[in-house]
Amino acid sequence: MQVTVCGGGNAAHVLAGLLSARRDCEVSVYAPYDDEAERWRKGVAARGGIAVVRSGDTVVGRPCRISADPAEVVPGSRLVLLAVPAFAHELTLRQISPHLDTEAWVGAFPARGGFDWCVEDVLWGNPEAWRISKEHPLRHVGASVVFGLQTLPWACRIRVYG
Repeated sequence: MQVTVCGGGNAAHVLAGLLSARRDCEVSVYAPYDDEAERWRKGVAARGGIAVVRSGDTVVGRPCRISADPAEVVPGSRLVLLAVPAFAHELTLRQISPHLDTEAWVGAFPARGGFDWCVEDVLWGNPEAWRISKEHPLRHVGASVVFGLQTLPWACRIRVYG
């Protein structure tokens, strides 16, 4: 499955590391802030991947693409995960929305602070974001399923970037 992780912080590192360690996931990272994408690429290249250390166990994953351009990492993704603070939900959704496949699932980790309202406004609020077809009488363009977690499923900190 093709997955895009959006963000450059603690949660994004864990998600990208754990998911890219799986054989059934092809993981890309969208890191638009400042020089995050470049720091990710350099860190992954220098260490051979992202090491996620948990309870004495280490999992190493290597994303296939890391970019500050959503057009390079979002198209084709079946799962797009926003691992960004609530204040960045709307901007991130606006940046990725032109590149989302209609069958993509979009999730936020965490989804506090009105994520559902941002989705409604950005992805579904525009009347042109809806299309009518025989297969899907009323189907929105941009994402087929949206979900969010109230909190992160782990406590995590970056020791070394990328």
